[in-house]
Amino acid sequence: MKIAVILLFLFISSLNSYSQTIWIKKTPFFDFLYAIKKPISKFYFHGNSEKDFRPIPLNNKYQINNQILVKTKNDLYVLVDGTGMVFKSTDTTKDKIAFTRIDSTIYHGYNFGAFVFPYHDTIFSQGGYGIWNANGQLRFFHHSKEWDLITINKEYPITNYINYLSEKENILIAIQSDYINPVVGLEIKTDYPVIEWDLVHKKNRIIGYLKNFNLIKSITLNIPYLNGLIVINNNSAYLYNFHQNKIYKAKDEILAREMISSKIYFSKAFALDNKIYFTKDANDSLSSITVSMDDFELTPNQIYTPINANMPYYLILGSLVLFVPALYFFITYKKKKIKPSENTSNTENKEKPIFTNLEELIIESILTKSMNNQFTTVEEINEIMGLSKKSNELKKRERTEIINSINQKFKTIFKKDNDLILRERSTLDKRYFQYIINSENIDFYLATKEKNFS
Repeated sequence: MKIAVILLFLFISSLNSYSQTIWIKKTPFFDFLYAIKKPISKFYFHGNSEKDFRPIPLNNKYQINNQILVKTKNDLYVLVDGTGMVFKSTDTTKDKIAFTRIDSTIYHGYNFGAFVFPYHDTIFSQGGYGIWNANGQLRFFHHSKEWDLITINKEYPITNYINYLSEKENILIAIQSDYINPVVGLEIKTDYPVIEWDLVHKKNRIIGYLKNFNLIKSITLNIPYLNGLIVINNNSAYLYNFHQNKIYKAKDEILAREMISSKIYFSKAFALDNKIYFTKDANDSLSSITVSMDDFELTPNQIYTPINANMPYYLILGSLVLFVPALYFFITYKKKKIKPSENTSNTENKEKPIFTNLEELIIESILTKSMNNQFTTVEEINEIMGLSKKSNELKKRERTEIINSINQKFKTIFKKDNDLILRERSTLDKRYFQYIINSENIDFYLATKEKNFS
């Protein structure tokens, strides 16, 4: 009996430790982040400030671990590097901000140096290393307060912080550099592949190979507003656009000066819309500069060598030799081709994507929350559809049209009698609706989406 009481006491104590609340000093930097309702893709810390950024005072074995700042649309978080510990800002006073530990994880030591980022108001973690392995895993912080793995098509171990994230485009760009395999104690050499992650379909692919390896050691700042990374190299500022594979140079060196000139205090920086915010004094007061494409001019350089750029000339010539006759016969066949039969038409239609990209994005967004027994709000659908600046009447009409389109396609193609997406009134306010995937169709959708929606 006594042993049972002791075990129960230890269990309750462990639960309490997970929900500890710590108050820290409020600064203009933290006050700004606590108040805004927009995500920030990445923070930059000057010099050694990243190693010394430990706003949450811990009195345990993790007190020397680096801490990571994450800002989603609605919340501000501090994570402890190399662990699953997550502290969420939960309250504020005139001079303090409260951070409460919300995770219930016990595992640690596998994700040092992981890239942690916000996506659709959820915390994601990619890559990192531990005692036994450097990994390329993709993880997210589950609403059950645990970290879950996401199944991806291939793992590329990532152990550096050079990443470009665009929530609007649903992509993450990462660069695989040389890394240590702890098991054998050897450095694994790479060709510095540039990896593009499709965050909707959870797939990645190599789009090319980095040309200038110095990028790995450069100061970078993610700026989705300009579709790329601000890169500081040799006291000059550049804009790296990975989609265009182009490098732009700043016409004025004010960007570089502001980001590298702080010598006395640990400065912080982040991009939000068309501004770069930064701190340069001991009080963490914020300054900002506005940036646009007018501040940059195109250079002749490329970021990476595309994967097909180095194809031997004889392979190109051979492809042309095969392609030209094939093109001739195809054109000739098209001219003679009669109107396709009804069966042929149906086959061609089935080969086309069932849903549009926007429809797929809406389905995946609702599905993610539905699998956690959560509803998707009208505001979240409006944001995905880019309706924030439209009138309420237009929002309602366009939102209804796309949900009806999804349900109609689903029932027609898969011969279903019920809708894929259900619309229900909010339990908190009956004036508003919320959305969820029909529980009867979740397993069917998951089983068929890879085959039919890709």
